[in-house]
Amino acid sequence: MRPWIAILFPALILACEKDDTGVEYGILEGTINIEDGETAILEATNVFGYDQGGVAVVYFAGNSAATCEDVVAHLDSGDSADPTSLFDDDSCNLFAQIQDFDSGGSSYDSNFDGDTWTKVTWALNCALGDGDFEYEYIGQDSGYYWSGRWWQGGPDTWNLTASGGGGDGIVIEAEMNDYDGDYIYEFEDATASGLVSGTTLATWCEELSETGFFTN
Repeated sequence: MRPWIAILFPALILACEKDDTGVEYGILEGTINIEDGETAILEATNVFGYDQGGVAVVYFAGNSAATCEDVVAHLDSGDSADPTSLFDDDSCNLFAQIQDFDSGGSSYDSNFDGDTWTKVTWALNCALGDGDFEYEYIGQDSGYYWSGRWWQGGPDTWNLTASGGGGDGIVIEAEMNDYDGDYIYEFEDATASGLVSGTTLATWCEELSETGFFTN
């Protein structure tokens, strides 16, 4: 199985970011079609990234209100932080942790013939339907849970190029389709398909250094 973790089509340019040289970037977007007929949109309008010691972390948020601080709280605190500002209804957010990251440019893909597929860990989380994040107690656990269906997984077929960072934005070019995943609260496996692609600029988020993804 491809590495992915649970955290709680050609690109159409809806929003643009510019780097310090004035180059414009679009967004990463597409549709996730789950095998049981559920669908959700990944439209990463706010992207944040950070790298340190050859490791880069990038979070792709679909909610235009998302901030660096919101992303850090979500990644660092898990279900105990309210992620309302990160998600929209019927939408997916994406996370990537990249090993052997080189600011000059690094390429990775899911081809088993090489080893770069082991260098990227993905997490795709989809809040399906109309709903809200509500604080609930489930068994011995408590936290904010989506009131609709929640699907999570990661891409099986993908390629990724990353560059920049070191205090500047991280440029991400990615394409993916075919996903392994499940409805975690329903204990039900469910694969998905759908092309997600685009080139985007992740805003530098220094506070991501406070999360547990960096050991240096």
